[in-house]
Amino acid sequence: LKANATLKDLKIKGGNLDFESDEKKYYITVPYETTKLTITATPTNEKAKVEISGEKKLIVGKNTVKITVTSEDKSKVETYQIDRKSVV
Repeated sequence: LKANATLKDLKIKGGNLDFESDEKKYYITVPYETTKLTITATPTNEKAKVEISGEKKLIVGKNTVKITVTSEDKSKVETYQIDRKSVV
């Protein structure tokens, strides 16, 4: 488990995301006026490090949020990606 860099759950407040542990890329649609996303990323190993970038300053159009999980022993890194599309 120390070398585990996966997520066991990924949620977006106010968004619909069907999380599957083996899927690394997701697409979501949010209202035009959305300027930030509230994301909860739960690692499989609670001692793994999770970093989220790109969720705080959304602009009109496509945005990419990256979630990087580093295993407890730092031997593995997994990256998950969420692409946001605006509703026009």
